[in-house]
Amino acid sequence: MLACLLVSAWPLRGGLLAGGDAVAMAVDTGSAVAPWRQAVEASESASGAGPSLTRPRNPELSDQGLVFYPFHRWVVRSWLAGDAPLWCPLVYCGAPAVGNPQAGVLDPQVAALALAEAVGGPRGFHAAIDLLAWARLALAGLGAYLLARVLGLRWTGAALAAVGFGLSGYLVLWLNHSLGHVTPFLPWVLLGVEGTRGPRPVRACLGTAAAMLGAIAGGHPETAFYVGAAAGIWALAVLREDRRAGLHALGGLALGSLAAAPVLLPFVEYLSRSGAQEVREASVERGSIELVPLLAVGLLVGGIAWLRRIVVGAATDVTAMWRAAAGMALVVVGAVLLRDSGLPATALLALVPDRFGRPGDGLAGWIGPRAYTEEASSWLPALVLLSALAALFSPRGAMRRRGLCLCLGFGALALVLRVPGLLELKRTLPVVGLGATVRLAAVSALALSLAAGSALDQAPARARRAAVVLALALAAVVGRPAASAPLSGQNRIGPESDSQLTFVVTPDERLARTGTWLEGWIAPGLPVERISIVAAPQDQTAGAALEVPTELFSEASSVALQRDPAAVAAAPTGARWFRSNYLQVNRLEVGYWRFEAHVYLPGSATAAQVRLASVSEVTRPWSARPASWIFIGLAVLLVLIPLPRRLTWLVPALAAAHGLWFSRGVNPVVPAAELFPPTATERIVLAAQGQSRFFGDPGVLVPDTGLVRGLRALDGYDGMDPAEYNAYRYFAMRPGLNALLAWNARGVDLDSAAWALLGVGHLVLGAPLEHPGWELVAGPREGAPQFAEAFVYRAREPFPRAFVATSTIRPEVFDAAGGAGWDPRTTAIYEGDWVPNEPARLARAQIVASSNNGVDVEVELDGDGLLVLTDQFFPGWTCEVDGEEREIERVDAIFRGVRLRAGDRLVRFSYQPRSLSVGLALTALAAVIATALALRARYGAAGSSNSG
Repeated sequence: MLACLLVSAWPLRGGLLAGGDAVAMAVDTGSAVAPWRQAVEASESASGAGPSLTRPRNPELSDQGLVFYPFHRWVVRSWLAGDAPLWCPLVYCGAPAVGNPQAGVLDPQVAALALAEAVGGPRGFHAAIDLLAWARLALAGLGAYLLARVLGLRWTGAALAAVGFGLSGYLVLWLNHSLGHVTPFLPWVLLGVEGTRGPRPVRACLGTAAAMLGAIAGGHPETAFYVGAAAGIWALAVLREDRRAGLHALGGLALGSLAAAPVLLPFVEYLSRSGAQEVREASVERGSIELVPLLAVGLLVGGIAWLRRIVVGAATDVTAMWRAAAGMALVVVGAVLLRDSGLPATALLALVPDRFGRPGDGLAGWIGPRAYTEEASSWLPALVLLSALAALFSPRGAMRRRGLCLCLGFGALALVLRVPGLLELKRTLPVVGLGATVRLAAVSALALSLAAGSALDQAPARARRAAVVLALALAAVVGRPAASAPLSGQNRIGPESDSQLTFVVTPDERLARTGTWLEGWIAPGLPVERISIVAAPQDQTAGAALEVPTELFSEASSVALQRDPAAVAAAPTGARWFRSNYLQVNRLEVGYWRFEAHVYLPGSATAAQVRLASVSEVTRPWSARPASWIFIGLAVLLVLIPLPRRLTWLVPALAAAHGLWFSRGVNPVVPAAELFPPTATERIVLAAQGQSRFFGDPGVLVPDTGLVRGLRALDGYDGMDPAEYNAYRYFAMRPGLNALLAWNARGVDLDSAAWALLGVGHLVLGAPLEHPGWELVAGPREGAPQFAEAFVYRAREPFPRAFVATSTIRPEVFDAAGGAGWDPRTTAIYEGDWVPNEPARLARAQIVASSNNGVDVEVELDGDGLLVLTDQFFPGWTCEVDGEEREIERVDAIFRGVRLRAGDRLVRFSYQPRSLSVGLALTALAAVIATALALRARYGAAGSSNSG
């Protein structure tokens, strides 16, 4: 226990020792953007220290500072204020917070943060973040240790299992995400399932239910699903041996899921109306299943099975040697076919976590494809992975469920690594096929760690040698660097610049980092609607083209000034600058790519001009540090060389050292001074926002950072997004722009009626704006009315959040007219049959009270009208008019409307989701069942004892 606590504390020691003055959480990914970046830099300059590091410290963990920390601050503040955070009015046009488990509304771990803040204020909140992270690591390791002991392992094998799971890539990388709130419960769920075989099955059943409830309440349904699926398979294995125990195990899982209904039912309701499912379905390609990858998987599995039979049989004659060579040949051929069929190059990260570098590690950092947190989730300490392979080649030992652990572990690992063939088969499954397979890394880490512990206890020398040979062979095949496609002619072509469009910063000749910069200017007066940057493969086999939008600015960036000051000075006065910040090179395959600027004129759907910026080679050289090879080399030696029983503790000790080395800097310590310090920009917007919303430039008050101070934003990010809100964006955008990528103050049509309805009262920008409808109220330049870190503009005539429309128009009529002459203040787009008999001549509406779950509107009207509240229409909202219940109807595509009559005075909107009410009722039912089981077990046992 003590060793588990000490090992778990080491990666978080900086935050734990700070006592609330710092947190081991990547909050600086939020405060590294405006306006907090300027505030932090100003504070450092005032102290004479100056900037001492690059922020954010680990950009891969952006969601921690941009989403989780702000949401948890808002949830905690709401609970402490007595305003239940069931609905969040501060993002989008409102969204269900209880329907998004990642917000942590019903997560006991977030409740602990609220308790800490109630006792110790913000400092207590920050100290609790580190303590809870420590508890999650310790809980995971201790649970794996106890499970291993119950399964029959000695303490050294159990210690190896604890280290392997407790310091696995998935647990460490996602520690402070909602995923990390779920994963530590996995071994405890399995411990409860396994405990049903003991003398107290009811107690184990209730323990299983409690652990399953904790996993689901942790806030990441996808990970919780895989936890439940693994536990279900485990329970079926128990059922096969002992019907009574298996039924108790399955009953515990069902009871825990029933108790979690308040989390699950609102989530399902929100998911059915979210954009997340649409995006996931679009991103998952369901083509025909190709035979070559399946053949490759068959060869690989068949070859390993063949080798296992020979190794377990311990045959040493010449025939056995030839058969072993043939089996290894099958393995190598299968691995080569899989690699050529699309096995990701990052598959080797399961063994070599810094094959392409690491975020924040040296100058290169992470240079691999996709995101490091996703790709390195499969990592396990080398000793654990090699020992798990040794268990595969070992005869049956004393550990129960070893075969199940091997099947679950390597099967889940194959899906985590996105092995071709298996991945396509999974995608054919309904609903489950949409899930991200990387979430299975929690299952693979625990199962393989348990298998590794069994190998430490009893794997023979021949099994260890076979494991090392197999691992090295697979690593050699998978780790071979891919060759670049040949490029005829010059390697460096471009840029194509002239007096109308000039490139100032273009991609380098060789690109090995995750991002690159492209910037230039267009001549003044050139009627350009937008410019997109397209990366197209020079060789069409290199992959699909990638198109990213650019932003337009009135001046050059600091990067352009630094790279080519002469070219910046040569730009004509009034030129508009376009830039694409950090093209995501990690989304491109290795090879030569053409980077082109596609220029679109107003109203044009096709590019009027295409200008070549450069042809560059995308490369990904080896970046592994020497320490990585040292740990792997030591792991190979300890696996190959049998240790005396008294020295076997060296194995878990080395695995722990490898895990601690992997965890360094993953969850960086951020001082309290950088945790969203107060800024003038927030103060100005908050003081004047009233019932309006604010909207920002890219990189300025980005979603969901406004939650920290209670700012009402038009934009948001909660991992789900209301689908209707996403669709509405197109009506408020300038033509031809991507409604998701360009949803910012530069991409919207500030003159459209659809935009006006969104009720934006302030724009918070990184550069000045010229528009007659907006006036500057604060900014960083001299001459601004008052100082702010960003440019703050106020709407001259902001649209109200609530108003009364006195006429309606049906959607089909509106579409046929193309929206011509539509005045949203008087006419509502309405699908119903209601038409006011006597339209009100006097119609006024004023919001007199607003909270998370309610809005009170006072109205005054002398006839019929339709009250429009420009908040998201969503199930669960009810309405009373002067105490009389009225129906809420959808108006203007996504907003709420209520029919009113002359004389109506007070309209009260309340959020009372039926999904939550039903969920709470099911939780009460689960509590009754659990109580009944506990009482029956206690008094039934007592009665049996007395009668005996």
